[in-house]
Amino acid sequence: TMLPIESYRYNNNAQRWASASTGRFVPERQVVNEMRVHQEATYSTLDSLTTRLYDGSITLPQWQAAIAQELKDAHLAQSMFAVGGKNNMTAQNYGRVGGVLADEYRYLTRFANDISAGRVSRAQALARIKQYGKATQQSYWREYRDTSDFVRWILNPGESCGDCIDLSTGGIDNNGLYRASDLRTVPGAGETECRGNCNCTLERITR
Repeated sequence: TMLPIESYRYNNNAQRWASASTGRFVPERQVVNEMRVHQEATYSTLDSLTTRLYDGSITLPQWQAAIAQELKDAHLAQSMFAVGGKNNMTAQNYGRVGGVLADEYRYLTRFANDISAGRVSRAQALARIKQYGKATQQSYWREYRDTSDFVRWILNPGESCGDCIDLSTGGIDNNGLYRASDLRTVPGAGETECRGNCNCTLERITR
């Protein structure tokens, strides 16, 4: 579950979540943890649907439709969380989500075709669907980046992906600082070697 709306409010001026009762800002680490909780919940649902498919309790068309709906809900929720709620979503925000979903649906159709043709074992399908769940983070980070002037790419401890290491040591200061409009990708977008498995984060920088 995302930060409960009755307990928190989004401060549009500071572009941060704050406690509704005290007005104190929520630590960025807590916000990212909440995003990860939602990411894992999405993966759990996708995993369960895929298990049911291979157990024979749902058909392939039912599976594909349910996965598509879950992806739509998850990517929208992540985007809304990043911008401070549904009321802050603009046509541009929705358009970006739509573009991501169009790509995800194409991959999903290819996935379903591979399953139908018998090219994907249960183990392979469960590993593959995990990528879809983890990749929902990209919608959070995309909106986070696009509502910032500057961001820093923060390498997750233990991350070994060469692309992420390069991003965390590049930028304006050779230490991961980028003008947001110049950062070509975001964690989980599938454009780094680690693809949706990326555990890096972005940090908004005020200059």
